[in-house]
Amino acid sequence: MLRLAVVGVLAVLAAGCAAPPMAREISDAVDGARVTLAPGQDLIVTLESNPATGLRWSMTRAADPVLTVVGEATSATRVADGRPGASGTVTTFRFRAATVGTALLAFAYRRPSEVNIPPVKSVRFDIKVE
Repeated sequence: MLRLAVVGVLAVLAAGCAAPPMAREISDAVDGARVTLAPGQDLIVTLESNPATGLRWSMTRAADPVLTVVGEATSATRVADGRPGASGTVTTFRFRAATVGTALLAFAYRRPSEVNIPPVKSVRFDIKVE
């Protein structure tokens, strides 16, 4: 009987130590998608960009309080894919699912000085944490 109780306690402790779900990665290729996450799960959003144009991605809807921002947005150059004119650069935003609920996460691609002009491109994702 004692052995069964010890096994039960160990099972409960092991369940509490489970690793968080793997990060979910999405891009501007799935604009408009519904993204379902578990509480504590990370979301990585990568958006194609070309810094030489002066255009930058900015977050226009932060999906508060469902998501929290993790760090600053970063830009990185991908390995060239051989296409003429291909920018090869992506801007990456990182988030963590903070609370159960739904919210809109949106981004705009524009020059920082052109906030009163419609963006060149925009993307949005419907976020659901359950």
